[in-house]
Amino acid sequence: MNFIKDNEHKVQLETLLLKADKIVLCSGWLLNDGIQLIEKSLITAINKNVPIIIYSSIKHTEEKEINKLKKYPNFTHKTLHQKIGKIHTKLYYFEHGNNFTAIVGSANITKGGMQMNKELSIKIEDSIGSNNHNEIQSYINSLDKLS
Repeated sequence: MNFIKDNEHKVQLETLLLKADKIVLCSGWLLNDGIQLIEKSLITAINKNVPIIIYSSIKHTEEKEINKLKKYPNFTHKTLHQKIGKIHTKLYYFEHGNNFTAIVGSANITKGGMQMNKELSIKIEDSIGSNNHNEIQSYINSLDKLS
């Protein structure tokens, strides 16, 4: 387990986006300025046919940059509605081979979260099928049922 601080989030996400075979991003706040910061790496992953799912709160999502990505068949954006409660999760999950990396912490996909704010997250690396993986996958599956 490693800690990721402050503006390290952007670099970590970009690096993991480029080597992933599957990507799930979950951010309560999803703003255009945050997507723009990682857009080049997102597009590179999309062009390699990596499946990407982004979950966000309907109340705190700006659609302009997301709508540009929706034209790709391997990109999915799912919003969680206010009636089920607020999504406050910041979970960035990447599969690569038989392993996964997850970043769990405070940084939203916003310019503030990726570059400007005081943020702290943990980076978990383990194998697919491990207890860590199963717990994270179970959480992601629960989001899928709510979107």
